[in-house]
Amino acid sequence: MSLKGQARVVVGAGQTPGETIGNGRAAAIIHAREGARLLLADIDAARVDETQSMITEKGFDAEIMTADVKREDDCRAIMTTAVERFRRIDVPHYNVGKSRGDGEVTELRREHWTDIMEMNRNLSSRRRRSIGASTPVINQASDNSSPGIGRTSGAASR
Repeated sequence: MSLKGQARVVVGAGQTPGETIGNGRAAAIIHAREGARLLLADIDAARVDETQSMITEKGFDAEIMTADVKREDDCRAIMTTAVERFRRIDVPHYNVGKSRGDGEVTELRREHWTDIMEMNRNLSSRRRRSIGASTPVINQASDNSSPGIGRTSGAASR
């Protein structure tokens, strides 16, 4: 599939520490390899910088920015920056969500429930307000949000 010339935004393009490649970083690399012009956004500057380096080392381009998608102003800034740089956005790819602190309902602390629900449930409305209802959006969630694996609020919020 060629994405040549398309303007794409990958939100959550950094990498959570671990042995495997994360969904956001993997999506960014695939979009770059397929020819998309990219704006990568993540809350962690070092992690999104590392993703950019991986892409540019392979001969592709990607621009980066830091943003916290729990802040509506940052959601708008991501889209505004992409339009300023590329004159349009073909598809934003959101790969953000929260599950840290999640667990079985009998063990889940209220502050973790509240934080996870705020991030995951309310993110959709912030996205729509920042980009508009007519633009297609890719929303990706890991299997950490699947019911039955001890992720009560993650499953409920997505």
